[in-house]
Amino acid sequence: SGILVEPVTITKAYPAAAKDLMQQESRYQELLVAASSYQVEDDRLVISGPSGKDLLVFLRAEQPETVPLLGTAWRLTHYSTGGGSAVASPIPGTNVTLVFADDGTLSGSAGCNAYLAPYQVNETGLAVERVVATKMSCAEPAGVMEQEAAYLDLLRSAAGYRIVGDRLAVIDGNGRAILFFVAEP
Repeated sequence: SGILVEPVTITKAYPAAAKDLMQQESRYQELLVAASSYQVEDDRLVISGPSGKDLLVFLRAEQPETVPLLGTAWRLTHYSTGGGSAVASPIPGTNVTLVFADDGTLSGSAGCNAYLAPYQVNETGLAVERVVATKMSCAEPAGVMEQEAAYLDLLRSAAGYRIVGDRLAVIDGNGRAILFFVAEP
């Protein structure tokens, strides 16, 4: 089967002592872009170049056990900003959480205030109604109240969700992932 890989864009976050890792990553990108065909054999994915020479070989990873939506304590890891065009991490020192109870209510901490809301859910659909939060004002860390307002607005716009392993993505009505959580152990 044929494959075409466009030039690869990556983040630039290297520790200073990672020269070997950078060389490996650079070589990996070169091989990936040189790919012209692939073949799947049992648990192996083999990517080959135009000459038919094997360039990269991958082994299938174990699928993580899927965590249930209900009753799991979820911690926010990223959230959508700028109308869905960017993603931000929560401010260090804030802990934004979410728990779906089987009584049809969700609750958690929005970083400063506790919140509660009724929700409806099916296989992949999610509707969050009337989010109510306590009215405390937190001065520290800087930006926590703006982050909290953004989080609660995104939660109100939830229309679906997807769980992969211990990761939860909440999706808006346009199909964009807007809130990203990890299950607390």
